[in-house]
Amino acid sequence: MTLCPTCGFTLDGPLHRDGCSAAAPAAMPDWMFRQLTPDEEVTFRQWARENWHAGKPVNPTWHPVVREECDLIRDEAEAAEAARKETPR
Repeated sequence: MTLCPTCGFTLDGPLHRDGCSAAAPAAMPDWMFRQLTPDEEVTFRQWARENWHAGKPVNPTWHPVVREECDLIRDEAEAAEAARKETPR
């Protein structure tokens, strides 16, 4: 399973966007970001839920908590897509 470095979906998966760049910048190392308080973490995760959706690129300069939440959103979208395809019509 190979992931697209831009959108993060599997290259042969249903949610991969055509035209993604294979030369996406690497994410900043986690040690470069400050530790969030529990309240800040909730706020950052909520921001990701409100401002990002599966299929959009994840900005490599976003805080690791935001990138992690984007991964969760993407996983949820892929699971929903797989379930939709498996549902008989």
